[in-house]
Amino acid sequence: MPNVTLARALKTKSRLASRLKELQEFIVKYNSMLEGSERAASVTEAYETYKMHALLLAQVKAAIQVANAPIQTKIFELSELRNQKVFLQRLPTTNGPANIGYTGEIAQHEAELKGAFVNEELKVIVKRLEELQDEIDEFNAKTTLQLPEIPD
Repeated sequence: MPNVTLARALKTKSRLASRLKELQEFIVKYNSMLEGSERAASVTEAYETYKMHALLLAQVKAAIQVANAPIQTKIFELSELRNQKVFLQRLPTTNGPANIGYTGEIAQHEAELKGAFVNEELKVIVKRLEELQDEIDEFNAKTTLQLPEIPD
């Protein structure tokens, strides 16, 4: 079992997930073909490889989860702040007269959370996201863990 940084383990996880997707697409594409057609490769062998990679991915994810335990709260905070950022970016803040659809009618709107407030909140969120990401990146670079051997 190789000893790698958490950053490398995350790249390995991503690479395995991509490989699984490729194998799934191959299996779906070539499993059922017109009789007499030639397959690019054995679907049975591809499925066996798929099962092996799925097990390896589960092991890598488990190792990453254990290694992430000390910063799990920060990871969750990062995720929730990203959601909050998207929410605020989509929040309607129209305040005052504005068109109603394409009718040309104008109606008075009243936003409780004004655009200026939302923009300030977004600045605070972005700053905290950057801080958290820096802390997580530093942790990922310094933390090591053991991964199973991953075939090419």
